[in-house]
Amino acid sequence: MAIINLERKQANERGFTLIELVIVMAILAIIAAIAVPRYLNFLADAQQKAVVSDQAMIERAVELCLALDDESSLLVNQYKSAKAITDALPLIPNYLKTVPVDPDGKAYILEIKGDGTTGYDIVVSQDTSST
Repeated sequence: MAIINLERKQANERGFTLIELVIVMAILAIIAAIAVPRYLNFLADAQQKAVVSDQAMIERAVELCLALDDESSLLVNQYKSAKAITDALPLIPNYLKTVPVDPDGKAYILEIKGDGTTGYDIVVSQDTSST
């Protein structure tokens, strides 16, 4: 008797039809088509904001160093021509804990223009040469 009841239960159970599965897949595809580009735009925007923030932080650290540190001539001489920030003394560790890298893993380029008598122009940019 238990076997007959089990066979009746299995006969009454139904799965999803092919149409139902196709509709669910279409809905998921539409959601993905909307969500993925928005996520990628959000990610790119966040990376750009991180770059701007890092550049401003480096500029402030250099300005503080030039204004307060007796060894600032070291920094000016080190970065008269544009080059990657690696172990910028006396920036590290006095004004920056670590050297930031951009979201792509590239180094930032620092150039200090000026002789110090009329002021300095501090230029921080992304390194476009490294891959």
